[in-house]
Amino acid sequence: MHLMENKFLKYEAEIYFFISLSQKYFHSYYENLIYYKDDEPSLYILFIEFANILTEEFNFLEIKQKENIFHYIEKMLISNDKYLSEATATGLLETMIIKAENIDKT
Repeated sequence: MHLMENKFLKYEAEIYFFISLSQKYFHSYYENLIYYKDDEPSLYILFIEFANILTEEFNFLEIKQKENIFHYIEKMLISNDKYLSEATATGLLETMIIKAENIDKT
């Protein structure tokens, strides 16, 4: 399976990393493609969706899985690709922090 021709194609490895974790990530990716069919999809928006899934499933992950995920997130953060690093920081990490703070309040 290859990503459809769009802005996401450049970030195939990053998207596949998450899709390999759970089908929920694939469904989120696919829904973004459908929703933005006439426009370029946003990696920032996709990462917000991925962060929502990750925070919901976080407690069910094994320690090794969590280590791999955060190692990969760190790799994306320090990437020379400004769009990727900004989408990771503001889409993925900020959403994870906000969701984690809300979970702690309940």
